[in-house]
Amino acid sequence: MSKITDILEQIRKADIEAVFEHYGIPVAGNKADCPFCGGQSTIAISREKGLWYCFKCEAGGDIISFVMRKENLGFTETVGRIGEILGLNK
Repeated sequence: MSKITDILEQIRKADIEAVFEHYGIPVAGNKADCPFCGGQSTIAISREKGLWYCFKCEAGGDIISFVMRKENLGFTETVGRIGEILGLNK
């Protein structure tokens, strides 16, 4: 397997809440304030599935889509950034 494939596999298994908390977004139970709505709505988070969704702005997806949107990065840059956040690039 290539290094990128290994990192993608680890990202898929990672704790989505750890990524939210990295950005200063506290998670309570399975909810957090939506950073894309300016905190005016709540994001539903599924730790088991690694998914998030805001019913107000209709943003949602997995860890990769969250970081892509949060940092306005392309896919490859996002994977590298998540690897840094989770300490996978060692």
